Amino acid sequence: MPVGARGTAGGEPFGPTPARLQVPPGTIPVRIELAGHEPYVDDHVVVGEGQTMVLRATLSPALARLTVITEPPAAQVSLDGVDLGVTPTRTAKLTPRKGARLTLAKDGFISVTVPVDLEAGQDTRIERTLRPAPTPTGTIKVSVGDAEGPLLGDVYLGGKKVGPVGNKGVRLPLGKHRVRIVTRDGRETSLEVDVVAEETRVYTVKVP
Repeated sequence: MPVGARGTAGGEPFGPTPARLQVPPGTIPVRIELAGHEPYVDDHVVVGEGQTMVLRATLSPALARLTVITEPPAAQVSLDGVDLGVTPTRTAKLTPRKGARLTLAKDGFISVTVPVDLEAGQDTRIERTLRPAPTPTGTIKVSVGDAEGPLLGDVYLGGKKVGPVGNKGVRLPLGKHRVRIVTRDGRETSLEVDVVAEETRVYTVKVP
């Protein structure tokens, strides 16, 4: 075992190792601890009467633990590209290291990647609130007129004014929508539009 460990054998403390200890014969528990290592525990060490026992315990390097919580939950968690499940999650037995890359991803939200230091024998806790991803949009242009020529007006979607008619263009969520056109003199009409990414579609509508 590494030099400098301490522990108990049959309730008697010892250390630092290497150490020599007198214990009563029988079955005794042994626990050995050393900073940066997982504890060695054996509750059934058998010592015979008059026997000199040499215990060569192997202490494994301590591993790190990671707890990840997000709002909203059910975000996918990966650490240096290795999948750890979905939040909330607690993962033990991670190799200690500095600057590990923790990535949180959930549909409809902006993915987050943060550096994490994993300390041997320690539980690192990460809590993050994910921000909603922007709604994908596209652009349409609407020209409105009557028998006498072009008119000024505004475009409405779901009761909300989203922009003017004309060459400036109006940004709308992707997909099919029914928009309402209101001219400056109060005349109204409606129009079915199909909004696609990276393309500006032009629509022309007449009002009576």
